[in-house]
Parts: sequence; structure tokens; C-alpha cells
Amino acid sequence: MSEIQFKLFIHGKLLDDRAGLPAVFLLYGEDLLVEQACDRILECLLGDLDRQLHCELVEGAVEETAEVIEKLNTYGLLASLKVVILKDSSLFYPKENEKKLAAAMAERYSQGSKLAAARRLADICAMTGTDPAELDSGRKLPSCLAGFSRDMLAELAQICRSRGLRGGPAENWAARLEKAISRGFPEQHYLIITTDTVDKRRSLYKTIAAKGLVVDCSVARGSRAADQQEQQAVLRDNMQQLLTEAKKRAAPGVFEELWQRCGFEPRRFVKDLEKVIDYVGSKDVIQAADVARVVNRSRVDPIFEFTNAVADRDAARAVFYLHSLLDAGVHPLQILAAMVNQVRKLLIARTFLDSLPQGKWDPKMNYPRFKQVIWPDVLEYDKLTQGRGVSRKNASDLFLASNPRSTYPVYQTLRRAGGFEKAELVDAMVLLNLADIQLKSSSRRPALVLENVLLKICAQQGRGK
Repeated sequence: MSEIQFKLFIHGKLLDDRAGLPAVFLLYGEDLLVEQACDRILECLLGDLDRQLHCELVEGAVEETAEVIEKLNTYGLLASLKVVILKDSSLFYPKENEKKLAAAMAERYSQGSKLAAARRLADICAMTGTDPAELDSGRKLPSCLAGFSRDMLAELAQICRSRGLRGGPAENWAARLEKAISRGFPEQHYLIITTDTVDKRRSLYKTIAAKGLVVDCSVARGSRAADQQEQQAVLRDNMQQLLTEAKKRAAPGVFEELWQRCGFEPRRFVKDLEKVIDYVGSKDVIQAADVARVVNRSRVDPIFEFTNAVADRDAARAVFYLHSLLDAGVHPLQILAAMVNQVRKLLIARTFLDSLPQGKWDPKMNYPRFKQVIWPDVLEYDKLTQGRGVSRKNASDLFLASNPRSTYPVYQTLRRAGGFEKAELVDAMVLLNLADIQLKSSSRRPALVLENVLLKICAQQGRGK
């Protein structure tokens, strides 16, 4: 087979016929979607059969791959059909990706899954050539572990010793598993591997894609508008599924209220929606007010929503996001830098608009018209900038289209820049420079400094775009 996207896999007809399914599956990406894909595979393979009798779970430390191979090639005493699940495997991580493993170790430890955290530590030790027994001896730690609590590492090292986990080169274990997959398993024996990330250059990945099925459950984690649209689509699907199962409907604004409070935390989103469903009881329709009563706000607002509010001259929205970011621990100088970048982009865009023949730019112009009429001028404007000796590689923020293949963000920036006079944006840069000096040298509260400058930028007279 090959690789398939999560949505096509879940909603397609591939799982309608068990006879057509391969013996090995690789599921990677967002944890909740991986779990849902795994459940669908188990439903197809096992039907009403007892999962405890027919499934065997192995946590994903690389050296426990040997246990997976052994289980796959051992016939069950009571059942001929067997599914072995290799959970949270790190076999597919890019080489020398110790920092990602360390983050996964810390996350599992904080969740109380100490054995899973210890398995990650064993993999890190294998990558760095460290003996787990040395981690609680006071010796210098590998750089990827330097920021973690010695007590936590000592506790996990003890678990590694008690379980005999010492790690080993991932390539060796991957090669053994690849050989087992190529050789094939006994009839009605299946392998499901889950992981959060894959290096598609690995031979093991290519073998599974050729002989089995890979399900891509990944979701963009960025804060760009396109990333957030993808994230919201995933959450909307889960919301609709939960509402259908509970025989409920959502009034307008319910999803938006949940999104504002949770952001893209799929597990938390699902749990909070379940709380709201329980809260409304026999009511058929969930209102946004029900969400507000039940769900606490924990979302860290992407900084681009704050800068967009400033660019839109929406003072109330900008102040809201400012305090949300400060409460989330974002440093005031980081927020100020984001404002500077946004105003610089607007200044470049305003300069470009002023260079166009009068009447060519229409503030009510739609996107297709923009691509046809204005986009060639954008490319020519950047070409002139580059002709003045400005390097796109070293100074991409001085170009109107920092990514020439991405047209829509430029369209949005020009629309926002149309609401400012060029002199206003120059004044805004002066205000931001003064704010930088105040944040670094005065005792004024950072929130007040930032509030003051954004209110002045938003309150300027502007133009009718």
C-alpha cells in the first residue's frame, strides 16, 4: 500500500473489508488522531472480539522492539488472531534528535507515566552513549538533559536499571524489525506502530509504506492563519462526532467559544466539550453561554492575533490579546518586537501603495482581482528592492512578499496598510522605539508601557483605506 491522510483513512472505505488490510500499520502525528485511527483499525480487525485476549501492548523503547518481534511470531494459546501494538515508538525519529526525546520524556513524567518516561530516557542514553547508572552520580549530564531536575532523572534512571533498560542504537533495532516485516508474520498476526514523528528517509519507514499502510495523523502546529484553519477543522470534526453521539446540537458561537478557551489542545478540547454536554443535561441545544460557564480559559493566544488587532486598529481586541499573552508568560520585549515587525511590514506596504498610479488600488478589491491587477506590481517592487543590493536571504522582512509563492498574506497586509497614512506609521516606529527604551531602563510596568503605545497607534486618525 502506501501513505494516506487521516481524514481519508477514517471516512474512506479502506476499512470496510478486513481481508484487504495489510499486516502492518504505522500511525504518526497528533496523539488524539493516532488513537482514533488505532481504534478504527482494531474495530475492523477484531469486531466484537475481546481486545484483552487478542491485543498485546508494548511501550516504545527501542530495545523492546525485540519483544514486539517475539510476540508477533508467537502463536496464542487461546486465539489465532493477534494484534501487537508498539506504542510511542522512537524508531522513526530523525538521527540525534535527543531534544525531542527529552521533551517527550518530561511530558510523560508530568503525566505520571514514569515507565514511559524511563523508556524515553533509555533511548536518550543510547543516542548519547550514556549509562543510565551515571545519571544520579553527579557527573555532567548530556546537553539535552541539562535543564531537567536531577531528582527526576535519578528516579527514571532507577526504573531503567530495575527494568534492565540500557538502550541501544535505534538503527540496529529498526533493521531487525524491518527484516521481520519483510519476512512476514504468521497468518492473522498484525502489527500497529504509533509515534508522534517520522523521518521518511529511514529504510524502515519505506518498507512499511511498501508492504503495509502509513496513516498521516499530523496537524500543522504553527500560528499562521492556514495552520489555524487546519487545526480548527480537526476540532470541528471531533466536536461534530461528540455532539452526534450525545444527540445534541451546537448553537452559533459554541465552537468559537471553545476555541478561544482551549486553542489547539485536542484532548482538552474533547474533555471540555464532554463536560459541557454533561452540564446541559437534557437540553438539546448547547449555547455559547454554557461553554463560558463550564470551561476555564487556558489558551495561549498566538501573537499574530495580537499584531493583527493592532494592524486593524482594534484597540479593545489588541488590549485583550496583550494581557492574554502577558498572563501566559510571553516576555514584554518579545511582544514589542512583534509590534515593530508588524508596523515595519505595514510601512513597506503603505510605501508600495503610494507608488501605484492613482486609482489602481481599490480598498474593496477582492482577492482574485488583487492577484490579476496588483500582484505583478508587488513582484516588480520587490525586484527593485533586490536590485538595490538587498538580500532576500538576509533581509526578507524588507520585501513586500517575503515568500513570493504566498500571495494571500500580502493581500491582507495591503488592506490593513490602506488604513494608515505613511506619516502615522513613521510616528508609530518612533513610539515603539521610545517604548523599547522605557522597557529596558525605567521602572514603569511593562503592561502599561505596551498598552500606551498600542492605544496611540490604534487611535490615530488614519484614512479610509
